[in-house]
Amino acid sequence: MAYFVGMFGNLLPLPGGLGGVEGGMIGSFAAFGVDFHLAVLAVLGYRAISFWLPTPLGAAAYLQLRRVVARWRDQARLERPGDALYFTK
Repeated sequence: MAYFVGMFGNLLPLPGGLGGVEGGMIGSFAAFGVDFHLAVLAVLGYRAISFWLPTPLGAAAYLQLRRVVARWRDQARLERPGDALYFTK
């Protein structure tokens, strides 16, 4: 239930989306009788993991994709030298 209320908090028009999810989840946990300090730690820990865990994987995928696109660009230049102007940086 706390997850649902927290995700419902995403609909609030807050700058950067900060506070809506966390506030909804912490409020839900507090309403269900969880110690407030424990709820804050749990929600902030969850949000840190759910936000930062995909970042290194996405960065690695981005760098790998750049290499693949560069290889495609080099192959296109070799196959059609006249069209190489379209593939310049």
